[in-house]
Amino acid sequence: MLSLTVELLSGRSCELRVSEDLTAAQVAKLAAQHLDAPVSQLFAQSRALNSRQSLRQLGVQDGERLAGHCSQMRLLSGFEALRSAGDAWFLAVPQAKDAFLLMQSDGSISAWGGAACSEEFCERLHGITQLGATPHGAFASLQADGSVTTWGIAAAGGSKSHVQDQLQHVVAMQAAGSAFAALKGDGSVVCWGGRERKCNLGQDCSQVQEELYEVRHLRATESAFAALRADGAVVCWGNSCEGGDCTRAGDLRNVVALRATRRAFAAIKADGSVATWGLVECGGGSFLVQDQLQDVVEVCATAGAFAALKGDGSVVCWGDPAMGGRCEFELTEVRSLSASRGAFAALKRDGSVVAWGDGQCGGLVPTEFSARLKQVVELVPAALGFAARTVHGQVVCWGEIVPNAEVTATLTGVLEVRANLGAFAALKEDETLVTWGKSEWGGDSSAVQHQLTRVVEVCATAKAFAARTTEGVVVAWGAGTHGGVQPRLIAQLQRNAG
Repeated sequence: MLSLTVELLSGRSCELRVSEDLTAAQVAKLAAQHLDAPVSQLFAQSRALNSRQSLRQLGVQDGERLAGHCSQMRLLSGFEALRSAGDAWFLAVPQAKDAFLLMQSDGSISAWGGAACSEEFCERLHGITQLGATPHGAFASLQADGSVTTWGIAAAGGSKSHVQDQLQHVVAMQAAGSAFAALKGDGSVVCWGGRERKCNLGQDCSQVQEELYEVRHLRATESAFAALRADGAVVCWGNSCEGGDCTRAGDLRNVVALRATRRAFAAIKADGSVATWGLVECGGGSFLVQDQLQDVVEVCATAGAFAALKGDGSVVCWGDPAMGGRCEFELTEVRSLSASRGAFAALKRDGSVVAWGDGQCGGLVPTEFSARLKQVVELVPAALGFAARTVHGQVVCWGEIVPNAEVTATLTGVLEVRANLGAFAALKEDETLVTWGKSEWGGDSSAVQHQLTRVVEVCATAKAFAARTTEGVVVAWGAGTHGGVQPRLIAQLQRNAG
């Protein structure tokens, strides 16, 4: 255990005693609860701590004093919450509605879109430290005091009345298709979701409750959860055929990380081997490549297949061949992997890119694009394709979302690329925004282009985008059911932001 001090710029501070295995993000959330402030980033001696790494990995020492940075205004959405979990399976799940949330500098919330909560309800959402969402239409917000508020479709996780008294001191949440799991500061887990459903889709963890202690990390398929404990053991519940039963996975000890497709899990172990369980067709059976799964450093997942990156830069694939589970060429010198709904893209050490899987999802790089995929520094997946950003700020796209020649000519000096299910938005050095893809999903921003100047933040729902400018102006476009709102509501949000 480490004794740490987290201090804000205002001078307020709190003392924390935490495990070295907690991530920087989890420590920031604990600090947010103690300080009742939206702490979003921790710094050690002016060095920003990687939010996904553990204190042990970051080299944080006992007695160290950390600086906490509180976010000012920021945009949130259910789609971005699902993306932040790190798996791509949700891209294959139909999403009827979504919403944007604007958290203002005082912690208050405004919301809009087809799944937005009422203005009166928003008053209860002060100081959100994490937004969670299920693809089937429910939202959960983790407040700075460690409590949880839910709304949306009750059968999809929007009602938590039966566990309300247990949802205190929460530090993190994980969403499945129609259920939530909350990780508490003491390492225990609380679940809720569609209680009227006859089958367990992750909403009921009572059968394994006694095993849910000292939990450090949660992962989910569409219908099951897996919890990684501090001792390296894994506990599962939910749909037994789709990841809820790991009894046939073999030796699940010394696990260090979990990944998920829509219906299967993969566990990376400390010795570099991998164990899998769930639906075989979705990656739950790695027996054909098991002898190759050694020295694995990372696993990436589409909705139906896994790809494992090994220490020597080679890649091993398994699962649904149509979704990237089979690669017809040898993969070497790979630096990192990225996944769309049904395809993988590998960024190689020389800055080039190769892809495989469903061609409509970006699994095939056209010959005419290959020559432009040099000195790539980032891969950004959508459901139906990829965007690659080069070291010079140029963008190359392939899959079903390819910009026309006019848009391509403007894709220079790009700093950041955001994606939804079928469109991209690129933020440029001059703080303007370029969009392309399905026009009705935000790929066409011509109606609001005159407002897209001095942009500092871009956020996506499944079928819309929202941008925030340096003046606090919010601009949204795309499908109305997903937050592509009319100017009247945008103007109201601008007044609120001011």
